[in-house]
Amino acid sequence: MPHLLFLTETQIRCPPDAAYFNYPGYSLEHHFLQRAGVCVYVRNDICCQRLRHLEDPLLSTLWLLVDTGMDKIV
Repeated sequence: MPHLLFLTETQIRCPPDAAYFNYPGYSLEHHFLQRAGVCVYVRNDICCQRLRHLEDPLLSTLWLLVDTGMDKIV
């Protein structure tokens, strides 16, 4: 099972409920935009925090802080 799975150019409009995108064993962070958009699936045993204050709502970006236990990676 991958630790992180990134998808770009999703071209999915932000649905009112993104629950149908859920996958067992992973949490989903997304920024869906028409004709753009990104998302990441993070395995549940990975410590990850989304840094929304670094994101521009007009751009297809996600900022994450991933704690590997030894290092913190942005």
